[in-house]
Amino acid sequence: MTAQLVFEVDVPLVVQPTRARSRKRPVTKLPAGKPLTLNQNHNRFARAKLVEQIREGTGWAALAAMRRHRVGRQDHITVQLHYRPGDGRRRDTDNLIASQKPAVDGLVDAGLIPDDNRRHLTWFEPEIHTDRGPRRLWLEIRLDQPPA
Repeated sequence: MTAQLVFEVDVPLVVQPTRARSRKRPVTKLPAGKPLTLNQNHNRFARAKLVEQIREGTGWAALAAMRRHRVGRQDHITVQLHYRPGDGRRRDTDNLIASQKPAVDGLVDAGLIPDDNRRHLTWFEPEIHTDRGPRRLWLEIRLDQPPA
């Protein structure tokens, strides 16, 4: 049995857009906000900016993690989104899919996998951690062999 490498990539918690951002420098750290959820009612332009924040921030974080762990392009990975809201309120895990999809697209942009179809990617339902602490959203990435 071969050992699997598991590592985490932080997913940016989005902040409501105020002005167009400069595309000349990469977004590596965003101020703490909230995850994008299916319950939020944004117009399509505001939502596109939030999706761009998640996708770009996750892509840069994934690129840094790939260099740190000396990982190249993979044929198949397994991912799971984790969220620690920092309070004890109940939340629905399905709503986090709105943050998971652009985060996975960021992994494709970083070159970790060639595409986000089922041949290259397996993902599990997001997990919400109820322990107290700073708000955090992250992807757990497992490098593995594709399913048979």
